[in-house]
Amino acid sequence: MWSSLGGIFLVNRKYNVLQGFTKNFQEIVYFAPTVGISFAFPDIFKYFLAEIFLLLHEPFQLGDRIIIVEGFEGTVEKILLRSTQIISDRGERVIMPKAIVFTNSVRVS
Repeated sequence: MWSSLGGIFLVNRKYNVLQGFTKNFQEIVYFAPTVGISFAFPDIFKYFLAEIFLLLHEPFQLGDRIIIVEGFEGTVEKILLRSTQIISDRGERVIMPKAIVFTNSVRVS
């Protein structure tokens, strides 16, 4: 009688260990994306705020000549939701994300 009870105890214990492993694995699978999102959220929020502020403030218009501190200089060709397209003096098209335009000094002439 005791041997059969011991076998039931071992089988039950083995099942609990496996159940705990799958529960821990599920927690890791659910936790990993939240960590990734939390690292990406500040950048997403910064870009979103830059878009909103530049759309409301409108510091430059189409055709304005702008100089950005990072060395980009040219004429504004397009103002899109997420970027500003500039044509340089050499005819190169430079696409500047709104966050770069928002966080750097821009001289409009």
